[in-house]
Amino acid sequence: FEEGDKISIDLSFGYLELIYNNNKINLYQSQLHKNKYSLSIKDIFKIAYEFNGRQHYEFPNAFHKKIKEFLEQVINDLLKKKLSIENNIFLIIFPYWISLKMDNPQKIQGYITKTFYSKIGLDLSFLPQYDHNNPDFGQYRLDHFKS
Repeated sequence: FEEGDKISIDLSFGYLELIYNNNKINLYQSQLHKNKYSLSIKDIFKIAYEFNGRQHYEFPNAFHKKIKEFLEQVINDLLKKKLSIENNIFLIIFPYWISLKMDNPQKIQGYITKTFYSKIGLDLSFLPQYDHNNPDFGQYRLDHFKS
């Protein structure tokens, strides 16, 4: 990133517009502006996610009784990763050991934050902790977090 670059991240529950200044990424605005410096994430890459249960890693399992079935699953997972890379899709895979029932928002958000940082160097640790049990949280009311 270069000084002043704007980064837009489109999420299923809203969007973030960030700006890169002084070697830091900060929240910029809660609305998207299309221009040559700021593109919607749809124009540069997409985000996809998948939960991988034990059947993606262990054999035998409840879904695959035959080794051929398990290997087909492994090949499908590898193909999904390959196609994601080729089509500029940012794929986040949640292994079952992160949160078996996907009911721990702290672990889930922590994993997403670490994944973004490790894959593209984007630090999202400044985001408030999302609480999926609190409908009043408003899916990140961004105006409250402007810097």
